[in-house]
Amino acid sequence: MLVLMKEKPTSEQIMAAVGVATEAVDHARALRKRLGRRKTPTRAAQLTAARARCASAADPLRSFIGMVAWHDLPYELESAMKDAMAKLRYERRQIDKMKL
Repeated sequence: MLVLMKEKPTSEQIMAAVGVATEAVDHARALRKRLGRRKTPTRAAQLTAARARCASAADPLRSFIGMVAWHDLPYELESAMKDAMAKLRYERRQIDKMKL
């Protein structure tokens, strides 16, 4: 069976993915702060959308982090990706807590 590896991501692709993740984290954080404990009619839908945005922002980062073992990526990019993933996970957990 022949397995084809994806090409090494460029620094610009990685930084763009980190930028999208940062925007998703900032949006989720602002939404959680704004909604707090208020029970508005659109609260669940807004939280679900913010969680989905965080999840979709994590997809390319997850792929790029998986490539670190096969491609020689600079440590700064690797740590930026892992930091962004940790922040995305945190926001998703906090949103999950708010949905209860």
